[in-house]
Amino acid sequence: MKHNLPIRQCIGCRKKYPKEELIRFVSLPSGQIVFDRNCRLEGRGNYLCPDKECFDRASKGKFIQESLRTKEKRTEMLNSVRTELEESIEVRVRHGGKMYSSTDDDATIENIMQGDIVIITDNCRKIDLNSINAMALRKGALIYRVPVNVLKDKHACILKSEYFLRSQLIHDLRLLERLSSKGLTV
Repeated sequence: MKHNLPIRQCIGCRKKYPKEELIRFVSLPSGQIVFDRNCRLEGRGNYLCPDKECFDRASKGKFIQESLRTKEKRTEMLNSVRTELEESIEVRVRHGGKMYSSTDDDATIENIMQGDIVIITDNCRKIDLNSINAMALRKGALIYRVPVNVLKDKHACILKSEYFLRSQLIHDLRLLERLSSKGLTV
């Protein structure tokens, strides 16, 4: 039995992608455009690739109202989407992750298994980063880099493969990764 994924078209580049790879914005009856992270808000939904270029292209179309046509407003909207994704990741990590910092012993990273999610911050020391990367790659774990504020004072987080919010977390991590102007992928 074949399971078809819903396909949506990006209003920026006009390419079609699986719905989960795009970010959804909703036009509310008041005329306001809001980010719909859970894809559950009522109203006319429009999808965008999580890329600044697509957002800029979409601003020239009918969907983006006059108040978002300036570069500052678009940047502000992108930053609010990025902030919401970072907050969502932080909450999910806090509920299910084993935090790791450079003062912890190496036994924590030795427990990485295939399918685990390893999240590393930008301020992770080079020595820690190399050992965590090597272990995660050897064991077949998924690796993501996030801004420092997501994990607060820790350098890395390990979420086991059976973590109950795994799919939502991976979705948010991928969107954040693509939205980042720094290309935060490892």
